[in-house]
Amino acid sequence: MKFSTARIPQIIKTQNGKIYCSFHESIVAVFEYLPGDNHEDYLVERLFGHLVQIYLLSPVEAALEKETFDTDVIDTFRKLRDETEMPVEAAKALNVSEPFISKYAERLKLFSDVCSTSFENFYITHGDAGGNCILDENRFYIIDWDTVKYAPVERDAWFFMCDGQHIDKINDVLSQHNVAYRLKWERLCYYCYYSFFYYLTEHMKTILGTDNPNQKQLMVKKLNEYLTDCWIYKQLGRADAVSMLS
Repeated sequence: MKFSTARIPQIIKTQNGKIYCSFHESIVAVFEYLPGDNHEDYLVERLFGHLVQIYLLSPVEAALEKETFDTDVIDTFRKLRDETEMPVEAAKALNVSEPFISKYAERLKLFSDVCSTSFENFYITHGDAGGNCILDENRFYIIDWDTVKYAPVERDAWFFMCDGQHIDKINDVLSQHNVAYRLKWERLCYYCYYSFFYYLTEHMKTILGTDNPNQKQLMVKKLNEYLTDCWIYKQLGRADAVSMLS
């Protein structure tokens, strides 16, 4: 079941004075209304022109989760895969996809080993800025900072790794704002493979997290779509082509 709201002209608190409530076994929360549309039709340099303002801040490291370049997400995947409650259709899809899943796991471990030799050039990163932009005429908002982490810029940039011009433009924005750092391919690849498993495990958690048969069937369908036809495979193809590490 899908729900959407086209416009919220005014935020009205609930009877107990909160700006959230329970709704269809979920939580609905409104923090602030922003005018505009959520889409990805923008120049990459415009996005990073805003993100770099965050990178220039001096964070209190103790208050933020810090990147470790770990591979825990692989263990999470394997644990979920072996759950006895995983539907037969989902287990079959995962089994068919095992060859490339195993390859991505090995690639993730490889780039984890390389990246974990250095923890320099970390900044406050969003983690999913590319799909969380609200545009309204000349205003540009980056929303949903719930996964903020002290990490390298590549955590925000890997989405654009398929296009060399995009990488060049991001580097140009960093340079123009006196951020003495250039994107590294080993870090871009790490986040690409890590994200593949992150999104995969989120699909699996959703399947195991519902008792509604129709909802479970829909989630299994979405898992199949993710494993066969998803935007991330363009980025993975680019990462697969990286063999020389700096």
